[in-house]
Parts: sequence; structure tokens; C-alpha cells
Amino acid sequence: CGRLFCGDCSNKKVELPHMNLKGEQRACDYCFKIETKRLYWNRKGIPILQQGAIMSIIGRFTTDSRMIKLSDNQQTIEILDTNSKKLKDSFSLKSMDTIVSGKTTNNLKKSKNALSSQCFAIIGSKTYEFEASDKKTKQEWVKALEAILFVNKQIDPKELGKQAQDQYMANQYDKAKMKQFQKNQKKREDIRKKYNLDK
Repeated sequence: CGRLFCGDCSNKKVELPHMNLKGEQRACDYCFKIETKRLYWNRKGIPILQQGAIMSIIGRFTTDSRMIKLSDNQQTIEILDTNSKKLKDSFSLKSMDTIVSGKTTNNLKKSKNALSSQCFAIIGSKTYEFEASDKKTKQEWVKALEAILFVNKQIDPKELGKQAQDQYMANQYDKAKMKQFQKNQKKREDIRKKYNLDK
């Protein structure tokens, strides 16, 4: 966010490679939460999701096996035909509202063969219900998607820093105005006393 903190105000530190800064940098609580999730997404989430995984997509009437992967531009999840690898569907990461684990949606609850420990749903402008091939794959995908979902939902730290700077400048302006007002008031009082204007 660009704000400065001493060790007493914040002892949190996080790496910020996307800002071309080497080593861990001190961060406020807000930025620490965002940047920790962003770091996880960049280092672990992107490689796992771009590698892709074959999952079952649970629909109302059908269950299809599909290759699910993160697009090359890291902006969308692609749903591909398992054999031909042709694109069947896709959705933007920014269209996600929430991610739920287990058999929580109606279609997943009705799916008798789906294992709860391997199921998750992505809810947004459209709902996608998946059953991963194993529990580990499901956990990796859910953790990665939750990380980028968290980052995307937050106010940009730079915007937060700008708001803080604007507020600081407004406060400084108010303080300067008050100081000038008090100075002028004292001058008026001194003139009144000098010329006995109060009487």
C-alpha cells in the first residue's frame, strides 16, 4: 500500500516479488493477508492449476469427465474434452463468488457415487460442481482457488495507500487551518486587551 510502519506498529513481513523487491518486506496486517495469499497463488496455485487435472463435472442429469486447467494467461479456468483437448467451456477467475467443499450443492448431494471428500463447487455467475480424482487434488485446487478469490475480492492495497495518503493530507490541512485560526484568534484577543475593547 506504500505506507510506512515501524516494528512496533507491524511485525509482519512478506516477500513481494511482483513488485521487484528482494527478500521479505514489512507490511501492514491488511497487505500481509493479501500478499501471503498472492504469494501462495503465484508459487503453488498457478503451477498446479496449469498442469490441470481430470475431474468429473456433476450436472443435473449427466456426469462428464473433463480436463480442467488454468489458461495460459492465468485469467480463466478452461474445461476441455478429455480426449481431443478441445475447449468445452470456461469461466473467469474474477467471476467466482465463493468455493465450497464437500457435497454441498443440490447436484452433488443427489450424486450417489460422488465422494464428499473429493467434491467441491465454484459458485459465481454460474455454478460448477466437480469431483476430483482424489482428496489431495481436490484440496490443492480448493486452496489455490480460495487464495486467488481472496486476493481478487480485496481493495487494491495501492488504492488503500492512496486513500490513507489523502486522509493524512486532509488531516494536515485541517491541523494547519486550526493552527492559523488559533494564531489569528490570539492576535484578536491581544488587540482587544491592548485597546480595552472588551469593555
